[in-house]
Amino acid sequence: MLLSKLLAQSQHPEGWLGKIMMKLWNRAYFPMVKWSLGFVRTPQNGTILDVGVGNGLTTKYISDSASSSLVTGIDISETAITAARKKNTADNLSFFVTDVEDLPFPNHNFDLITAFQTHFHWNSYVRGLEEIYRVLKYNGQVIIACEKVKLNYFMSGDKNGEYTKRIAKNIGFTKLNTHYYQGWLYYHFTK
Repeated sequence: MLLSKLLAQSQHPEGWLGKIMMKLWNRAYFPMVKWSLGFVRTPQNGTILDVGVGNGLTTKYISDSASSSLVTGIDISETAITAARKKNTADNLSFFVTDVEDLPFPNHNFDLITAFQTHFHWNSYVRGLEEIYRVLKYNGQVIIACEKVKLNYFMSGDKNGEYTKRIAKNIGFTKLNTHYYQGWLYYHFTK
């Protein structure tokens, strides 16, 4: 029963338990975020979308790194977005409750799209990647990063990343790269 509650919180943080979980995730996953972003040049004077932001720590980090870019963070959890808005008030930063599978943004809108520790929770991974492709500018970049152990648990058919690379290629992404480090897995795609 406790495990199922914790798993539900990881997919959709709510209430006081969701707030606690988001703080714990920040400690555990923030080093992975920094490592992942080290592979790309963060666009300046561009547009960036961060998917599945939790309480917005990663989105704020991206915003600080690209202070001349417009940075948007999304999450399906109202609790997460409320926390993100309270903690992160930079002028170039905005947060919205929305689902990656139905993005309310125009085609070819973002230079960089990131998703940290979240893609294995999407209802339809393929649909989420299709929407990301749609709103990504030509020559835009996508970063998806997570703990490999989460793939073993939530996406056992993609333990080595081959499934992700195959569907990303089918959607139209190019330059499909993966990196591994200390149990982390990083995908980098371009359009």
